[in-house]
Amino acid sequence: VKEKINETLTFAPPLPDWKSDVIAAMPMAYYTKIWMKFEEHFWRINTTDKEFHIWADEMRGNFPVWQNFNVLRDFEDQNILMVTLSGRDAYSAEGMSDDTVIRRAMGVLRQMYTNASEPVGIHVSRWSRDPFFYGAYSDRTTGTFAYTGNVLEYPINQLFFSGEATSPHAYGFLHGALYAGNRTTSKLLACMGRTERVPNLIPLTYYKCPFLKYSLDNVLDTYEWTDPWRLHNEFDDDESCGDDDNTCGFLEPRNEGVGDGLRHHTKIFRHLYDN
Repeated sequence: VKEKINETLTFAPPLPDWKSDVIAAMPMAYYTKIWMKFEEHFWRINTTDKEFHIWADEMRGNFPVWQNFNVLRDFEDQNILMVTLSGRDAYSAEGMSDDTVIRRAMGVLRQMYTNASEPVGIHVSRWSRDPFFYGAYSDRTTGTFAYTGNVLEYPINQLFFSGEATSPHAYGFLHGALYAGNRTTSKLLACMGRTERVPNLIPLTYYKCPFLKYSLDNVLDTYEWTDPWRLHNEFDDDESCGDDDNTCGFLEPRNEGVGDGLRHHTKIFRHLYDN
């Protein structure tokens, strides 16, 4: 049934078609991270320590990408390797016991390094088995548009929607969820007639209360005046903005020089982390 989004969540009254359709168009993706801790740093070759180690196997998706945490800040000399799986391989691994995952992963690792020792600890992210998530992050299917996330975010009367899936540019990322939470909170306050600004980790604009009646024109209007390409740089202050329409700021910060400038904001988050 279209209104029954999954086996554990049913809306009463049922969601309107425009909302259930956009939810169905954005399923959860499977992405698994497996951390294994070792007593020995056996993967270092002639004092050279690379961050990524790639395995090419005849079987596609068979534990292909390994990340060496010893070269990362705060993890030096911890002897931790993390291997990532995606898609059906990720979903399959999350249904295995830790012992089975270790056996499968070590079968690959010992082909890469014949001196590999058994891990002394393991942690497997099992997002697909978590009843609050059923996956790692939202996925955009063929046929979605730039404003699909805005349609998902658009409220139904007093019911508001939020989360990384609503993000136009940072969906699938932690910062997309952070931006969405600040954005939705600001809109809720606007609808309540409150004027105080949400305490922000990253500067955001004031937001208007959405029209409580859904229409695609309303969504596109909202998307247009919050399009990050059309608005001020992320560190501009509000004094440069007009007083009449509250459209200054940005939907999500654009961080020049990092990744593609819209989805990766490592510099900002590292600055917050360090301070």
